[in-house]
Amino acid sequence: MPHLIIEYTQSLATDKQVVQLMQVVHEAALGSDLFPERHIKTRAIPVQFYRTGSGSDPFIHAQLRIKHGRSDVQKKALSSGVLAAIKAQALAAKVITVEVVDMDSASYAKIDLTQPDC
Repeated sequence: MPHLIIEYTQSLATDKQVVQLMQVVHEAALGSDLFPERHIKTRAIPVQFYRTGSGSDPFIHAQLRIKHGRSDVQKKALSSGVLAAIKAQALAAKVITVEVVDMDSASYAKIDLTQPDC
């Protein structure tokens, strides 16, 4: 945990720019000191078809899915850090948004097949 999911307008960035975008978002989450690096999972999803308001302005939206238990101050710092990291990439997005979503720990299930059974 967390899951960092970046949606972006497909035509907005080259593959190299997307890899860099993922890196800076990952580093911003790590820099929050809320998660160990081994728990951070970052992925980018290109969006080919979309509509924003009354047009089709290019966008980037980062959803930061975390287990509950962080304070509002911690979540605000996390979202602000990720937003600043994305903005610094100077991509041609007209809108950049970041949201922190508390996941329900009771319904979250995980199996790590890289770890031996205890």
